[in-house]
Amino acid sequence: MRLFLLGMMLFSINAFSKPHSLTYRGQKFNKENIIDCEKEFKRITQKLESIPGFFIFGGGCLPIGMHKDLFEVRFNYERPHFKRITNFKINIGKNQNCQFMTKKIEKTITQSKNTFIASFCEEQTLKVHYINDTISMEKAFSPRASFATKEVCKKHLNVIHRASIKYDFQPLLDFCRQHQDRSTGVDYYNLRLIYLDNNDSGFEVLTGKVVHNNCLQDSLNTQRSFDEANIKVVHHFCSDKTSFKQSREYIVYLNTNTFMGKPIKLFSSDYPKDNLSLCQRELDSIKVTFEKMGRKVLYSFCEQERKNSFSAKVYYKEKK
Repeated sequence: MRLFLLGMMLFSINAFSKPHSLTYRGQKFNKENIIDCEKEFKRITQKLESIPGFFIFGGGCLPIGMHKDLFEVRFNYERPHFKRITNFKINIGKNQNCQFMTKKIEKTITQSKNTFIASFCEEQTLKVHYINDTISMEKAFSPRASFATKEVCKKHLNVIHRASIKYDFQPLLDFCRQHQDRSTGVDYYNLRLIYLDNNDSGFEVLTGKVVHNNCLQDSLNTQRSFDEANIKVVHHFCSDKTSFKQSREYIVYLNTNTFMGKPIKLFSSDYPKDNLSLCQRELDSIKVTFEKMGRKVLYSFCEQERKNSFSAKVYYKEKK
């Protein structure tokens, strides 16, 4: 469906619109690095001019505003209707190797059969420019799960990276970003994955219950419920007890039709109970009612909102 609509949109653009001049704004350079700026301008413009339908008008390494010591790659251009320079940026944190990241994203974009234009860092932000030849959707996956060490974070990231290849996504960039808890000064890590998809699919995450020493104790029942609902579990794991002061379960699953939204919905009770026992009783009642309504309950628990306050949470899928 998404590809059909996109095709109709591109047809309309081709049929009724005319080319117009656009402005490219790229990497910034200090005055001391003006030669590097000129080389980058030449590299980018030569690459674009080698693509039929691209035309460059003027430009160069031009000063930014009133600054006399700061320059950027900037020029005007016209493009063919089906070739658009796509820009995206991502905060990679202060402890990442920018040069490594820019080389990595250049390689993966080229491997994805898209046209790489440029990648560079501005402080902690990686900026990427490329031509989306494959008409793919760029997606970011970054659950709130935190990990105490980079090694543990990478272990879970590798599982999701392999899954992205298995389900015909094109991973562009993945890394573990370092953070620091302001109140304690303790470091922790979050995983991030940027990928391309052209099948209306994607990864979603279900934020589960707080766990103590019972991580994944119901994993078999959870897996069975998802299988019965015909939803593929990609990864089921627990975060570490770090910045959020508690460990949680997370379930990464495959959404095979993102055009229709998420297949799993969350019901959260508006009437907290004074203790866990009362909440559990309400939770059982909600699950029975949902089954009568034709809803498939996938995952449920009681969440402690604050002292002496527990709310029922139910993740479910509407039965067809």
